[in-house]
Amino acid sequence: MIDEFVRGQLSPKEKIEYINEVGDTTWIATNKRVLKYTKSWTNKDLRDLAYKHIVSINLKEERAYWLSVFAVFFFIFGSYFVSILFPEPSFLIMFIGAVAFILFIVGILVSNSYYEFNATSIKPEDWKIKDTKSERGKKFVQVIRSHCFFEESIERIKYCPRCGTKNPENSNYCSSCGASLNLK
Repeated sequence: MIDEFVRGQLSPKEKIEYINEVGDTTWIATNKRVLKYTKSWTNKDLRDLAYKHIVSINLKEERAYWLSVFAVFFFIFGSYFVSILFPEPSFLIMFIGAVAFILFIVGILVSNSYYEFNATSIKPEDWKIKDTKSERGKKFVQVIRSHCFFEESIERIKYCPRCGTKNPENSNYCSSCGASLNLK
């Protein structure tokens, strides 16, 4: 739910189109920008990103390969130290091997996926949406993408002669400053 702190930051012409809550962060898509609202018991943090500044939204996936590497070292060094400390270490070495095997498999299978915004003058790590599996997360990103003009579609973009804002090809007036786009 959006509190009065956020509603007070919206302009009169700004409408909320979609809300997605992920953990302690509320993501809000309006008709003008994306808002990232984080509220804790000690503070409130509201960040915004205008659609015209978004260059891309990438779906990324990271695997925990470091855990597999750790498993190999755990098995090698664990087996070595157990064989030095105990005269009959067969059970302990089998136990260490089983734990190392489980860690190795988990390191291969576990992944962390997220949507990452790329825009001018932001740190992409500050603009990650970790909700990639749910329909709400996918719908939220679709709403944002519907407002963005990415460079792949540059032939379908009109740039405003006054402010430089990207506008759809069929626009007659700039969505930012209202200037005519049909100047010859």
